[in-house]
Amino acid sequence: MIRYLAGVFLSTTICAQQHLTVPSAHDAQDAPACIGLAGSGSNLRQQVIIGANHLLPLVGHTLSAIEFRRNLEEETFIGGSCNIAVTLATSITTPQNAAHTFSANLGSNSVLVHSGSVTFPTSPGSTMLPAPINPAWTTNNTIRIPFSTTFTYNGGPLIIDFIGTESAQGPGWWLMDAASEDVEGTIRSLGTACSDFSPPPPNMPEQDTAFVSPRDLVGGGTINFLGQGVPYHLAVLVLGAPSGSPIPLTQLGLPAAQGCSCQIDPTMILASLVTLFMPCANPIIPSYIGVATADLKLPAETWLLSMSLGSQWIELPTLKTSNGIELTIANQLPTLDMALIVGSPSETQGEVNLQVSPVIRFEYQ
Repeated sequence: MIRYLAGVFLSTTICAQQHLTVPSAHDAQDAPACIGLAGSGSNLRQQVIIGANHLLPLVGHTLSAIEFRRNLEEETFIGGSCNIAVTLATSITTPQNAAHTFSANLGSNSVLVHSGSVTFPTSPGSTMLPAPINPAWTTNNTIRIPFSTTFTYNGGPLIIDFIGTESAQGPGWWLMDAASEDVEGTIRSLGTACSDFSPPPPNMPEQDTAFVSPRDLVGGGTINFLGQGVPYHLAVLVLGAPSGSPIPLTQLGLPAAQGCSCQIDPTMILASLVTLFMPCANPIIPSYIGVATADLKLPAETWLLSMSLGSQWIELPTLKTSNGIELTIANQLPTLDMALIVGSPSETQGEVNLQVSPVIRFEYQ
């Protein structure tokens, strides 16, 4: 009888549920950012890639659930539910080298661990703010997704793939706690655009027609170059060293309009890319403005830090030019060791962010 009870006790101890929070620093400390979960407000696909160093206690263990804690604020979050498909796998890539293409991140050992309804609890806001308090993983603070099929983690970077579908019973404004670090590059606009809609149309106060986000300018990140022009006209993106001062296209022998200038030194062009300005479905952007995009993946290498590059869009056949942009890469690599890729479930690619990721708690045994 004593041996039997000892065996039961040992078995219960071995099988007891344990928890690991990633990043571990935010297990009992509110993180500085917040994001929504796929399906809670719109149809969305999210991938989270987690570096192996965050997950060492999980090696050789079976994962049975994941949890997300609400962001700490005064507002009450109204509960509800939506449908989410969750897939776990060893990631083909590290967070620093995360790909825009969703399939390029998923390993061959993918397991669909959950497919169906996920409940978001109604969660009262904190009445103690702005005094610092420690958030708790209580039932009404936590989204819990139990696995119908468990996943054994054997090391390496882990990817969690969420495909969320909103529902009529969806939650209200429900934000998860998210880790964040303030690493980004800088941009400086060069000159002015000479587009067919400059000065800009109503509701678009910017004089610029070329854009880059400083958040993209980190080692391992992907720079998304965005330009505006006439729909279905050719869009030429030119990369190189800034010219220092505008060079009128007429000085280069081109029949361009007055005010259309080159902001890139013609003798120091590094690369060019040709695409199209396409109509944009965004209702904020007028239908007569086309949008062109191009991506440049940056290596996660220290030699890239603080380097500068110039960019400019040229529209053909009109030879209209955008403003130029001088962009400078951040002077340090991201250290979060997590990546968040976000996009539409109907698309093959999403946007990569190396500076923000949800705080995740794993249940394992």
